Amino acid sequence: MWMKIAPVALGLVLNACPFGSEPVAGYARIEGTVRMADGSAYRGSVFVFCGEGGQDTGTNAHGRYAVEYTVRSITAGERLPGATEGEFRQICRVSAPGNRPPFARRYETVTFTRARGDRVTTEIDLVEGEVETEPQPFP
Repeated sequence: MWMKIAPVALGLVLNACPFGSEPVAGYARIEGTVRMADGSAYRGSVFVFCGEGGQDTGTNAHGRYAVEYTVRSITAGERLPGATEGEFRQICRVSAPGNRPPFARRYETVTFTRARGDRVTTEIDLVEGEVETEPQPFP
């Protein structure tokens, strides 16, 4: 079982496993803006899921959120076309709010890199009332 340890003073999120550590398969940064149907900023929880784990985060006063996402395994079905050497792509789901049935949800293809310093940022914006029920075809 993976646990998230978040030292508040340092602002870090560390992955810790009581049974040892698996190597990291890839890193990505996912960020975006969540808006209500009237265009105002949403202030609340957002949930990001990319095949394992999942991360809750919140939005700021402008409706912005950001997540540093780490995956520890890649299944054959998640290796999507279009990735270059040292990268792989997989579908991620972003929804708001994170703790109830969503009023907004999108699926997007996200690029993960093998090296943390090479991670790519994927922008995924949400709007109230736009709730995708399944992933779209791969670009």
